[in-house]
Amino acid sequence: YEDIGLDDNWQLCQKGASGSFHDENGRPLLNKNRFWDMKGMVDTIHGYGLKAGWYHNNCICPEHDASIWNGTAHYEGDVAATVEYGFDSVKLDGCGKFWDLGLWYDLFKKKGRPMM
Repeated sequence: YEDIGLDDNWQLCQKGASGSFHDENGRPLLNKNRFWDMKGMVDTIHGYGLKAGWYHNNCICPEHDASIWNGTAHYEGDVAATVEYGFDSVKLDGCGKFWDLGLWYDLFKKKGRPMM
């Protein structure tokens, strides 16, 4: 194995802006009861020589109303958190509305952090 992926249940469903799992600045809200140290978890995974992935467009609490975000705040918040915690890849699927792969690419590129 080379990768470990964190799927659903890391987020605080409906606790953020407009019932989302993001704060008013677009940062994802973590379920600290389950994931109290996201960076520490990713560092531990890296310590085993593995890569860590993070599921963004999740199905447990999908955000179907893309209009709640002002511009690209949601994307920018997710990218900032992904880089801050040290994840190596992201998973996106059809459960949410944030599918602009070009924007995801551009934002990660600006951060200097290529994604798998």
